[in-house]
Amino acid sequence: MPKNYDKMIADATHRIANYYQVKLVQNAGKYSADMCEQMYTDAKEMHDGAKDAGWYLKFGWMKAGIRMYDLDMDTYQKVVRSFFNAAQKYIEHKQGKYGVYESDEQNVDAAIKKLYARIGEENQTLEANPKQKPIDYPQTVADTVEKIAQFYEAKLVKVKDKLSEKRYKEMQAGIENLRAGADVNDADYFVNFGWTKSNVLWNLDREFWEIIGKFFNAVKGYVNAKQQDFIVSKEEKEIMRLVKIINLKVGGGIFVGLKNVILPESRFVTRCDLGVCVESYVKKKHSR
Repeated sequence: MPKNYDKMIADATHRIANYYQVKLVQNAGKYSADMCEQMYTDAKEMHDGAKDAGWYLKFGWMKAGIRMYDLDMDTYQKVVRSFFNAAQKYIEHKQGKYGVYESDEQNVDAAIKKLYARIGEENQTLEANPKQKPIDYPQTVADTVEKIAQFYEAKLVKVKDKLSEKRYKEMQAGIENLRAGADVNDADYFVNFGWTKSNVLWNLDREFWEIIGKFFNAVKGYVNAKQQDFIVSKEEKEIMRLVKIINLKVGGGIFVGLKNVILPESRFVTRCDLGVCVESYVKKKHSR
């Protein structure tokens, strides 16, 4: 029976999508919930486009790979990219005036052989790893803001008797204004530097207030990048670093220097179940 190259190409594309989905399940703890959802969406688009000639000709595979290939760039560079190049050339010639060349078929054969030698031919079932929970950055911000507010509330209680009623109410209002920064969807708060309306809290702990300013500026960068649909990896990393510092401070602070060396930033972020971030993600196997 002659080889069905259209089916061979579609099957290989399905396998690549499945391979990266499995990688994502296994490594979800390294990424934000948003990034996991985006990478899963990329993999799903690859799977759905596997039988569509236009998807290959319009470089759909390159678009899908912008985020997803971060999961295993080495495999992409060594076998995935060469497969898609060969597949695209085959489809292009098949739809062209002169049809498919023998060299096109040979290139597809060779590329698929190398691909399967590296990742295997059979799709794998997606099974959740309970230790691999994505980072929920919006919730991390909300949790951290509440800890900051509670920290200043405790500070305020200690100096209450030394303050005028007016000053005391100003500081209370400043704490409540900080709480408004818990919602990363409130873009106006960050764009307009809303946390600076709480500057009256500076006198309660001047050193900590400088850290707070850096934290809110980092969140501002994160909010701005998301609004423009940019990849926010850099902003997320900075938020994670500052969340760690804040947690160590509000947790006692006396051993901050030592803890800062030992404990990773990821210890202090909020996580969510993978199934919550990506609906119907785990224990699902695409038909080929």
